[in-house]
Amino acid sequence: MHLADTIRWFFALPDPAVDRSAMTRAELRIEAFQRQRRTPFGRGIIRYHIFLESLPYRVHGIVRIIWRATAGRWLWIKCADFAEIEIANMRYVAKHTDIPVPRVWFTYKWNNREYIVMDRIAGITFDALRGGHLQDGDKQDAIAGQMARHMAQLRALPSPPESSISSVLCGPVRCPRLFQDPLYGPTAPSPPTGPCKREATMNLQLRHLRSLETFDPIVVAAHSTAHPLVFTHNDLVPRNIMVDHATGKVVAIIDWEYAGWFPAHWEICMMTNWERQSIGLGWRGWIPKILPRDKLAYAQDLEADALLLRALGVPEHHASDNKCDS
Repeated sequence: MHLADTIRWFFALPDPAVDRSAMTRAELRIEAFQRQRRTPFGRGIIRYHIFLESLPYRVHGIVRIIWRATAGRWLWIKCADFAEIEIANMRYVAKHTDIPVPRVWFTYKWNNREYIVMDRIAGITFDALRGGHLQDGDKQDAIAGQMARHMAQLRALPSPPESSISSVLCGPVRCPRLFQDPLYGPTAPSPPTGPCKREATMNLQLRHLRSLETFDPIVVAAHSTAHPLVFTHNDLVPRNIMVDHATGKVVAIIDWEYAGWFPAHWEICMMTNWERQSIGLGWRGWIPKILPRDKLAYAQDLEADALLLRALGVPEHHASDNKCDS
């Protein structure tokens, strides 16, 4: 082998004697890759490119290890779509009740995303606790009693003057049951909706802007009833309840991005009808313990909401107060 051929082989250079004019770009890349695989230098280049591609993941893994060993032992970082609303909700609840919520330290933006830095909660989710076969009856009663007291406090908060169905900032609310933009699909974050000055506007949206007279009597009766506005978590499910495994103490209620002022029946409707799509029937047995009066008080509303959800699904259009017909 001549010196020039040796150099060309070692560095995986193309053979000038081969006509490549008819080859496509993809075929040229495949041929170059095959040449590189046959030489030590070429294989080194391939490994170098693989290393460069994996470098961000390696750095991310190292950063995670360092974070968990240091500040991550006390702090939790959450990527939030509407950080301002969630922070306002948590601070409002912490100020006016003794419900345990994470303390917010600060927020920041990176890559056009918002992040909330808050306390890390020492505990496990109630979902994990139930998955571990929570058999202790006394512990079950203790958890249910604590949650019932917390929800009673939340629902006793006085609504602001001239209140509407809105966030604690008096602006739009987020609720996956109320609105889903069809352009982004069902897995996208729930877009804002409202605020609604009247409950009838929210009902009209749930009916997909259809006249009330076209529905079953149970829907007519439910949507003709006015409810007081109460502060509502709106996503109260086992994954958002943090519990101390040893004592059964509820150490935090988390994920307040959907919270706001809603009609009094809405919490149990979300817990019973909406979350049944992703949570086992075992959770439904806990709902009367957490909201002991609501199942009887709002039986009609529960049935009407379930009927609408089965028949129509999630609304894809907003209702406005000036077009409300009921």
